[in-house]
Amino acid sequence: MRRFLVGTLATVAVSVIAGSVERPRARDLGLEPGVLEPGPLNAITDVAGVRVGQRTITEGTAVRTGVTAVRA
Repeated sequence: MRRFLVGTLATVAVSVIAGSVERPRARDLGLEPGVLEPGPLNAITDVAGVRVGQRTITEGTAVRTGVTAVRA
């Protein structure tokens, strides 16, 4: 039991530390995904001519699913 607890705490600690490190974005690495220029907020929702919608379906406490649609 003690070994399990120590392992669990170590896993949580590593996850917290790893989560606080900011990963570089694709554009920061010189990659240019897509064919449109980024908008002022560098978000898909602020690119002229692009519309984004989403729908989440929840059933009870165990089922969560959804879809995102991007239209240019």
